Amino acid sequence: MNMKSETRNPNLEVSRAGTGQAKTQQLRKMLFEFLSFGFASLRMRAAGFILLTLLCSIACLPAQVTNRFPAHWGPPPRIETRDYRKLPGDYGFGSSTLARWIQEHLDKDHAGAPAPPAAKPLYENNFERAVAGKLPEGFSVSGDDFTVQSASSNRFLSLAGSTPHSCTAMFGPVVGADTAISARILGTAKDSRFPKFGVGLGGTNGWKLMAAPDKSALQLWRDGEVKATMPFTWRSGAWTTLRLQVRRVVDGAWTVEGKAWEASSAEPKAWTVRCETSESPPTGWASVIGTPLARTPIRFDDLVVTVAK
Repeated sequence: MNMKSETRNPNLEVSRAGTGQAKTQQLRKMLFEFLSFGFASLRMRAAGFILLTLLCSIACLPAQVTNRFPAHWGPPPRIETRDYRKLPGDYGFGSSTLARWIQEHLDKDHAGAPAPPAAKPLYENNFERAVAGKLPEGFSVSGDDFTVQSASSNRFLSLAGSTPHSCTAMFGPVVGADTAISARILGTAKDSRFPKFGVGLGGTNGWKLMAAPDKSALQLWRDGEVKATMPFTWRSGAWTTLRLQVRRVVDGAWTVEGKAWEASSAEPKAWTVRCETSESPPTGWASVIGTPLARTPIRFDDLVVTVAK
């Protein structure tokens, strides 16, 4: 019996072993990459899920309104955008839809809001309760030429035309800066002579707004000097309204403004004459002033002292 002996090739065994190890390492690498991709995918999915949850939470946030809406606005919008922002008008937080709805109603309310009530005058006098032929109570005058008179059922303070010099009637509370005075004044020209008249603030040495028809001018006076002048057209025998105010602009600076217009016309918005000063205005009574150079009476009515605007 012949038996063949097998001869093993050691080099072949080594080659097979190396090939097996290489395949094993390759499989391990593939498995590692697969697991790494899987874990990375899971992290991405988890992050996406968290982000989606946050977005849903924000979209579902209820409007946090801190104040009630006015009843005349009606109900707020039922369908809103999915965002979250500060609402106008100190109404808290909510969507852009709600913000637009609030702003629209705020704008409508502002446009249709009535004007605030006028401040109560510091002093006013139309002489309807004054005694005719006498000087009204609370007045301080230079001379005896001021008395209450009446014409066509209207009472007024009258300066007689017998004395052609400047006369002043002071009244009301003691005032200084940030006040205004207005009055209706009627004068007449005669024989090419014209009256002068005006209103004042701050007593004898205070500011005065004077109409000078002989110069066709409206003037601001202080301490006997003309500080500013502007052209002005006056009509004899017509009631003319004069308004003067002194107001503080900043500390150490004041603006003095005056205007005049025929009483039957609308008040002009702009001031006719203006003056800037760094000199503090004096305090004192308000006043009306007249110089009857035409030797005709000058009438004063509807005296009003208010806070400057």
